Amino acid sequence: MTDTIRIDLDTIRVYRNKSEYRTTQRARSSLGHEIVGDGFIVSKLAAILRKENPQFDGLLEVYRGDNPCFIPTPLKTAFRKGPQPKQLRKEAA
Repeated sequence: MTDTIRIDLDTIRVYRNKSEYRTTQRARSSLGHEIVGDGFIVSKLAAILRKENPQFDGLLEVYRGDNPCFIPTPLKTAFRKGPQPKQLRKEAA
């Protein structure tokens, strides 16, 4: 197993019928897991990864395209209740 697990974020179309759709969020892990929906899908996926890989001591990285969304953090503490990892923000010019 590698020393990092990567989650990639994007949006997909969810169709109500042939002509009506909306976009919704999708999170896919480098281990093959995928969650589609609204709300806190990254924390849900992190919980699944922790449950299936309790011995994993590496980092969790979250990206949207080529852009990192969060500072890489250990999977064991990522997105648990309590203090959250800091989001990366653009610096004010």
